Amino acid sequence: MDLRQLTYFLSVIEHGSVGKAAEHLHMTQPALSKSIRRLEEGLAVKLFERGPEGMTPTSFGVALATKARFISLEMRNVVEELDDLRGVRRGSVVVGSSPSAAGEILAQATRRAIARRPDLRVTVIEGMQEALLPCLRDGQMDFIVGTTAPEQGGEDVRADLLFKDEVAVIARTRHPLAGARRLDLSDLVDCNWVLANDSDALRRHLEQLFVQAGLPAMQPKAISGSAQFIKSLVLDSDFLAYLPRILTQAEESAGLLVPLPVAEATWKRDVHILRRARGSLAPGAQALLSELRQVCGRRRELKVPA
Repeated sequence: MDLRQLTYFLSVIEHGSVGKAAEHLHMTQPALSKSIRRLEEGLAVKLFERGPEGMTPTSFGVALATKARFISLEMRNVVEELDDLRGVRRGSVVVGSSPSAAGEILAQATRRAIARRPDLRVTVIEGMQEALLPCLRDGQMDFIVGTTAPEQGGEDVRADLLFKDEVAVIARTRHPLAGARRLDLSDLVDCNWVLANDSDALRRHLEQLFVQAGLPAMQPKAISGSAQFIKSLVLDSDFLAYLPRILTQAEESAGLLVPLPVAEATWKRDVHILRRARGSLAPGAQALLSELRQVCGRRRELKVPA
Protein backbone atom coordinates (compact mmCIF):
# COMPACT_ATOMS: atom_id res chain seq x y z
CA MET A 1 0.00 0.00 0.00
CA ASP A 2 1.32 3.44 -0.94
CA LEU A 3 0.00 7.00 -0.86
CA ARG A 4 -0.99 6.93 -4.51
CA GLN A 5 -3.19 3.90 -3.92
CA LEU A 6 -4.85 5.65 -0.99
CA THR A 7 -5.48 8.72 -3.16
CA TYR A 8 -7.08 6.56 -5.84
CA PHE A 9 -9.11 4.68 -3.23
CA LEU A 10 -10.45 7.93 -1.71
CA SER A 11 -11.38 9.24 -5.15
CA VAL A 12 -13.53 6.15 -5.79
CA ILE A 13 -15.16 6.66 -2.37
CA GLU A 14 -15.87 10.31 -3.20
CA HIS A 15 -17.24 9.77 -6.70
CA GLY A 16 -19.04 6.47 -6.12
CA SER A 17 -17.72 4.78 -9.26
CA VAL A 18 -14.45 3.85 -10.93
CA GLY A 19 -15.46 5.63 -14.12
CA LYS A 20 -16.11 9.01 -12.51
CA ALA A 21 -13.04 8.69 -10.28
CA ALA A 22 -10.83 7.82 -13.25
CA GLU A 23 -12.13 10.85 -15.15
CA HIS A 24 -11.39 13.07 -12.15
CA LEU A 25 -7.89 11.61 -11.77
CA HIS A 26 -7.18 11.87 -15.53
CA MET A 27 -6.36 8.16 -15.83
CA THR A 28 -7.90 5.18 -17.57
CA GLN A 29 -10.63 3.15 -15.91
CA PRO A 30 -8.75 -0.19 -16.26
CA ALA A 31 -5.65 1.33 -14.59
CA LEU A 32 -7.72 2.59 -11.65
CA SER A 33 -9.55 -0.73 -11.30
CA LYS A 34 -6.21 -2.53 -11.25
CA SER A 35 -4.93 -0.24 -8.49
CA ILE A 36 -8.02 -0.90 -6.35
CA ARG A 37 -7.68 -4.68 -6.87
CA ARG A 38 -4.03 -4.57 -5.83
CA LEU A 39 -4.95 -2.61 -2.71
CA GLU A 40 -7.59 -5.19 -1.81
CA GLU A 41 -5.14 -8.04 -2.44
CA GLY A 42 -2.47 -6.38 -0.34
CA LEU A 43 -4.85 -5.86 2.58
CA ALA A 44 -6.58 -9.23 2.05
CA VAL A 45 -10.03 -7.63 2.40
CA LYS A 46 -12.84 -6.58 0.09
CA LEU A 47 -13.09 -2.78 0.09
CA PHE A 48 -16.08 -2.30 -2.25
CA GLU A 49 -19.33 -3.94 -3.22
CA ARG A 50 -19.55 -3.58 -6.97
CA GLY A 51 -22.98 -3.10 -8.50
CA PRO A 52 -24.75 -1.57 -11.48
CA GLU A 53 -25.19 1.73 -9.61
CA GLY A 54 -21.54 2.05 -8.67
CA MET A 55 -19.10 1.19 -5.89
CA THR A 56 -20.29 0.98 -2.28
CA PRO A 57 -17.62 0.69 0.42
CA THR A 58 -17.77 -2.35 2.68
CA SER A 59 -17.17 -2.06 6.43
CA PHE A 60 -13.47 -2.57 5.64
CA GLY A 61 -13.65 0.22 3.08
CA VAL A 62 -15.32 2.60 5.51
CA ALA A 63 -12.66 1.89 8.15
CA LEU A 64 -9.82 2.40 5.65
CA ALA A 65 -11.37 5.62 4.34
CA THR A 66 -11.30 7.19 7.81
CA LYS A 67 -7.60 6.40 8.24
CA ALA A 68 -6.75 7.25 4.64
CA ARG A 69 -8.25 10.76 4.92
CA PHE A 70 -6.22 11.37 8.06
CA ILE A 71 -3.01 10.13 6.40
CA SER A 72 -3.71 12.21 3.30
CA LEU A 73 -4.30 15.30 5.43
CA GLU A 74 -1.10 14.78 7.40
CA MET A 75 0.89 14.40 4.18
CA ARG A 76 -0.65 17.61 2.85
CA ASN A 77 0.33 19.35 6.08
CA VAL A 78 3.91 18.06 5.78
CA VAL A 79 4.20 19.31 2.19
CA GLU A 80 2.83 22.74 3.16
CA GLU A 81 5.20 22.94 6.12
CA LEU A 82 8.16 22.18 3.87
CA ASP A 83 6.93 24.80 1.39
CA ASP A 84 6.64 27.26 4.27
CA LEU A 85 10.24 26.61 5.30
CA ARG A 86 11.29 27.32 1.71
CA GLY A 87 9.41 30.63 1.82
CA VAL A 88 6.58 29.39 -0.44
CA ARG A 89 3.51 30.40 1.55
CA ARG A 90 0.65 28.66 -0.18
CA GLY A 91 -1.82 25.97 0.81
CA SER A 92 -5.48 25.53 1.61
CA VAL A 93 -7.65 25.62 4.71
CA VAL A 94 -11.12 24.14 5.20
CA VAL A 95 -13.04 25.59 8.14
CA GLY A 96 -16.45 24.61 9.47
CA SER A 97 -18.68 27.20 11.13
CA SER A 98 -22.09 26.94 12.76
CA PRO A 99 -24.50 29.51 11.26
CA SER A 100 -24.52 31.82 14.27
CA ALA A 101 -21.07 31.15 15.70
CA ALA A 102 -18.60 33.59 14.23
CA GLY A 103 -19.33 34.48 10.61
CA GLU A 104 -18.11 38.06 10.80
CA ILE A 105 -14.92 37.45 12.78
CA LEU A 106 -14.13 34.51 10.49
CA ALA A 107 -14.48 36.84 7.49
CA GLN A 108 -12.16 39.40 9.13
CA ALA A 109 -9.58 36.73 9.94
CA THR A 110 -9.75 35.31 6.41
CA ARG A 111 -9.14 38.73 4.89
CA ARG A 112 -6.14 39.30 7.15
CA ALA A 113 -4.69 35.81 6.56
CA ILE A 114 -4.92 36.11 2.77
CA ALA A 115 -3.37 39.59 2.91
CA ARG A 116 -0.35 38.02 4.62
CA ARG A 117 -0.37 34.84 2.49
CA PRO A 118 -1.78 35.76 -0.95
CA ASP A 119 -1.61 32.17 -2.25
CA LEU A 120 -3.67 30.78 0.62
CA ARG A 121 -7.10 29.36 -0.30
CA VAL A 122 -9.76 29.34 2.44
CA THR A 123 -12.97 27.31 2.20
CA VAL A 124 -15.68 27.92 4.81
CA ILE A 125 -18.46 25.35 5.17
CA GLU A 126 -21.46 26.44 7.21
CA GLY A 127 -23.70 23.92 8.92
CA MET A 128 -24.97 22.47 12.17
CA GLN A 129 -22.17 21.17 14.37
CA GLU A 130 -23.64 17.68 14.50
CA ALA A 131 -23.03 17.47 10.74
CA LEU A 132 -19.63 19.20 10.81
CA LEU A 133 -17.97 17.10 13.52
CA PRO A 134 -17.72 13.87 11.44
CA CYS A 135 -16.02 15.90 8.67
CA LEU A 136 -13.52 17.19 11.22
CA ARG A 137 -12.80 13.73 12.58
CA ASP A 138 -12.09 12.14 9.20
CA GLY A 139 -9.84 14.96 8.01
CA GLN A 140 -12.15 16.82 5.61
CA MET A 141 -11.85 19.98 7.77
CA ASP A 142 -8.94 21.60 9.56
CA PHE A 143 -11.00 23.07 12.40
CA ILE A 144 -14.48 24.27 13.34
CA VAL A 145 -15.57 27.54 14.91
CA GLY A 146 -18.54 26.60 17.05
CA THR A 147 -20.30 26.52 20.38
CA THR A 148 -20.13 22.82 21.21
CA ALA A 149 -19.09 22.33 24.83
CA PRO A 150 -15.68 20.66 25.20
CA GLU A 151 -17.15 17.43 26.58
CA GLN A 152 -19.60 17.11 23.66
CA GLY A 153 -16.93 16.83 21.01
CA GLY A 154 -15.63 13.47 22.23
CA GLU A 155 -12.16 12.30 23.19
CA ASP A 156 -10.89 12.66 19.62
CA VAL A 157 -11.82 16.35 19.46
CA ARG A 158 -9.97 19.15 21.25
CA ALA A 159 -11.87 22.33 22.18
CA ASP A 160 -10.03 25.59 22.84
CA LEU A 161 -11.94 28.68 24.00
CA LEU A 162 -11.93 31.42 21.33
CA PHE A 163 -14.13 34.05 22.98
CA LYS A 164 -17.14 34.53 25.23
CA ASP A 165 -20.25 35.82 23.51
CA GLU A 166 -23.68 36.97 24.56
CA VAL A 167 -26.96 36.24 22.79
CA ALA A 168 -29.74 38.81 23.22
CA VAL A 169 -33.01 40.08 21.80
CA ILE A 170 -31.99 42.68 19.20
CA ALA A 171 -34.04 45.67 17.98
CA ARG A 172 -33.38 48.84 16.05
CA THR A 173 -32.80 51.90 18.20
CA ARG A 174 -36.12 53.41 17.03
CA HIS A 175 -38.13 50.39 18.16
CA PRO A 176 -40.91 51.31 20.66
CA LEU A 177 -39.30 49.05 23.30
CA ALA A 178 -35.73 50.25 22.75
CA GLY A 179 -35.86 52.83 25.56
CA ALA A 180 -37.16 50.47 28.24
CA ARG A 181 -35.00 49.90 31.31
CA ARG A 182 -36.35 46.42 32.00
CA LEU A 183 -38.50 44.01 29.99
CA ASP A 184 -39.99 40.55 30.50
CA LEU A 185 -40.62 37.91 27.87
CA SER A 186 -44.33 38.64 28.20
CA ASP A 187 -43.68 42.13 26.83
CA LEU A 188 -42.46 40.57 23.58
CA VAL A 189 -45.35 38.22 22.83
CA ASP A 190 -47.14 40.54 20.40
CA CYS A 191 -43.99 41.71 18.61
CA ASN A 192 -43.06 40.77 15.07
CA TRP A 193 -40.14 38.31 15.07
CA VAL A 194 -37.64 37.21 12.46
CA LEU A 195 -35.96 33.98 13.50
CA ALA A 196 -33.58 31.42 12.07
CA ASN A 197 -34.70 28.02 10.75
CA ASP A 198 -36.27 25.38 13.02
CA SER A 199 -32.97 23.54 13.48
CA ASP A 200 -31.10 26.60 14.79
CA ALA A 201 -29.93 26.20 18.41
CA LEU A 202 -30.63 29.85 19.27
CA ARG A 203 -34.20 29.67 18.02
CA ARG A 204 -34.83 26.44 19.94
CA HIS A 205 -33.40 28.04 23.10
CA LEU A 206 -35.65 31.12 22.79
CA GLU A 207 -38.76 29.07 22.02
CA GLN A 208 -38.07 26.92 25.08
CA LEU A 209 -37.85 30.06 27.23
CA PHE A 210 -41.31 31.10 26.05
CA VAL A 211 -42.70 27.63 26.85
CA GLN A 212 -41.14 27.62 30.33
CA ALA A 213 -42.64 31.06 31.02
CA GLY A 214 -46.10 29.74 30.12
CA LEU A 215 -46.36 32.06 27.12
CA PRO A 216 -47.97 31.28 23.75
CA ALA A 217 -45.78 29.46 21.26
CA MET A 218 -43.72 31.80 19.09
CA GLN A 219 -45.06 32.48 15.59
CA PRO A 220 -42.30 34.31 13.69
CA LYS A 221 -43.47 36.46 10.81
CA ALA A 222 -40.23 35.83 8.92
CA ILE A 223 -37.77 32.93 8.90
CA SER A 224 -34.30 32.88 7.34
CA GLY A 225 -31.01 31.03 7.58
CA SER A 226 -29.16 34.24 6.64
CA ALA A 227 -27.90 36.37 9.51
CA GLN A 228 -27.47 39.27 7.08
CA PHE A 229 -31.13 39.08 6.04
CA ILE A 230 -32.23 38.97 9.67
CA LYS A 231 -30.13 42.02 10.57
CA SER A 232 -31.37 43.94 7.52
CA LEU A 233 -35.00 43.30 8.40
CA VAL A 234 -34.45 44.43 12.00
CA LEU A 235 -32.58 47.55 10.83
CA ASP A 236 -35.41 48.53 8.47
CA SER A 237 -38.44 47.73 10.65
CA ASP A 238 -39.76 47.00 14.12
CA PHE A 239 -38.98 43.28 13.86
CA LEU A 240 -37.12 41.65 16.74
CA ALA A 241 -34.39 39.02 16.38
CA TYR A 242 -32.42 36.74 18.69
CA LEU A 243 -28.77 37.01 17.72
CA PRO A 244 -25.22 36.65 19.05
CA ARG A 245 -23.90 40.13 19.75
CA ILE A 246 -20.68 39.33 17.91
CA LEU A 247 -22.86 39.63 14.78
CA THR A 248 -24.35 42.99 15.76
CA GLN A 249 -21.33 44.70 17.30
CA ALA A 250 -20.72 47.04 14.36
CA GLU A 251 -24.37 48.13 14.18
CA GLU A 252 -24.53 48.60 17.96
CA SER A 253 -21.39 50.74 17.89
CA ALA A 254 -22.96 52.85 15.12
CA GLY A 255 -26.11 53.37 17.19
CA LEU A 256 -28.32 51.44 14.77
CA LEU A 257 -29.16 48.34 16.81
CA VAL A 258 -29.58 47.77 20.54
CA PRO A 259 -30.00 44.70 22.77
CA LEU A 260 -33.25 44.81 24.72
CA PRO A 261 -32.90 44.39 28.52
CA VAL A 262 -34.69 41.04 28.78
CA ALA A 263 -32.83 39.22 31.54
CA GLU A 264 -34.46 35.81 30.92
CA ALA A 265 -33.35 35.82 27.27
CA THR A 266 -29.76 36.97 27.79
CA TRP A 267 -27.58 33.93 27.18
CA LYS A 268 -23.86 33.85 27.85
CA ARG A 269 -22.04 31.20 25.82
CA ASP A 270 -18.52 30.14 24.87
CA VAL A 271 -17.32 29.92 21.28
CA HIS A 272 -14.60 27.31 20.76
CA ILE A 273 -12.10 26.23 18.16
CA LEU A 274 -12.73 22.52 17.65
CA ARG A 275 -9.88 20.50 16.13
CA ARG A 276 -8.68 16.92 16.09
CA ALA A 277 -6.97 15.89 19.32
CA ARG A 278 -4.29 14.09 17.29
CA GLY A 279 -2.40 15.33 14.26
CA SER A 280 -1.05 18.67 13.16
CA LEU A 281 -2.31 21.82 11.50
CA ALA A 282 -0.78 22.98 8.24
CA PRO A 283 0.93 26.39 8.27
CA GLY A 284 -1.97 27.98 6.40
CA ALA A 285 -4.47 26.70 8.95
CA GLN A 286 -2.20 27.88 11.75
CA ALA A 287 -2.03 31.33 10.15
CA LEU A 288 -5.82 31.61 9.87
CA LEU A 289 -6.24 30.42 13.46
CA SER A 290 -3.70 33.01 14.63
CA GLU A 291 -5.62 35.77 12.86
CA LEU A 292 -8.86 34.56 14.45
CA ARG A 293 -7.32 34.81 17.90
CA GLN A 294 -5.98 38.30 17.18
CA VAL A 295 -9.36 39.53 15.92
CA CYS A 296 -11.06 38.14 19.02
CA GLY A 297 -8.33 39.44 21.32
CA ARG A 298 -9.00 43.01 20.20
CA ARG A 299 -12.72 42.63 20.66
CA ARG A 300 -14.13 44.30 23.77
CA GLU A 301 -16.87 42.21 25.41
CA LEU A 302 -20.30 43.83 25.06
CA LYS A 303 -22.69 44.19 28.00
CA VAL A 304 -26.48 44.31 28.11
CA PRO A 305 -27.77 47.40 29.93
CA ALA A 306 -28.94 46.74 33.48
